[in-house]
Parts: sequence; structure tokens; C-alpha cells
Amino acid sequence: MTKFNKIVPDDFNVPMYVNGEFFILRPLSPVYSNLDYDAVIASKEILGDIFSDNWPEGINSREDNLRYILEDYQDFQDRIGFSYIILDDEESICIGCVYIFPSLYEGSDVAIYYWFNVKFAGTYLTVKIENFIRSWVVEFWGIKKPAYPGRDIPWSEWLTRPRKKFTD
Repeated sequence: MTKFNKIVPDDFNVPMYVNGEFFILRPLSPVYSNLDYDAVIASKEILGDIFSDNWPEGINSREDNLRYILEDYQDFQDRIGFSYIILDDEESICIGCVYIFPSLYEGSDVAIYYWFNVKFAGTYLTVKIENFIRSWVVEFWGIKKPAYPGRDIPWSEWLTRPRKKFTD
């Protein structure tokens, strides 16, 4: 198994709550499993086009979804990856998720992935959230070279980049 380095130093104050304009970010934890599952299932067709690994193909039940969330939540606790759920102001609807993971490939510090619930895709709100994510990653997190695979970089190019060397 590949051992990733922490994305941020131990003294970095990782946000547990971000209040944006018309949305809230919270760490994706088991608390939000049902909201996330409902959005994933509703958006399954468009998600297959966003991610290269056919995700969320393996999610066929709430239990499957919870397993994914628990893995991501452990990465959050270990500070090697940060998954956030994007919620409406009442924290009752999953608008989408954003993931900040170590980049496996040369040329970038981290890989940023995000998706939106099909009910919100292509709306003014998602444009605002996307713009927020892109500035937040650089300004708050201090990430100098973020990559946005499947968005700014086609998967065919991303997956053929030279891989970084990690410790095992």
C-alpha cells in the first residue's frame, strides 16, 4: 500500500466548518452518509463522466456509501486527504462534495476533485462554489500547484503523467 505524505503540517488549522455564500462545507463524515448517498444515487450518471475510475459504480447501497465515507474520513483524520460535503444553508441537502488529495503525478501538489448533485449541476450556485473552491485551495490552504483532473486536465493526459515516488 502506498503511504502518502500529509498534505498540510501538523500545526495547520484544518477547517471543520466553512460558511460560504449560500452553502456550507463540512468534513464528509458518517453523520452525512444518508445525504451524500441520496445525492450520489441521484447523480450517478453524471458522476461517471467526472471521475476516471467509474466511481460511483461500486455504490449500490447505503452501506457501500458508508464504507467509502469511512475511508475518506480516516484520511481526513490522518491529514493525508480532505473530503468535504457541500451542503445548503440549512445543512439538509447535499449540493456535492470536494476532495483534496495528494497528487499521484508529477507537476502538482494536490489533486482537487469535486462534483455537484444533478439537481444543482450547471446552476449559478455551482459556478459560485467552483470559483470559491479554486481560490480557497490556493489562498487558505496555501497550495501552490493544485490540479483539477477531469476538469482542467483531461483524464487521458492526467493518467499518463509520470508518477511521483512515495514511500511504502
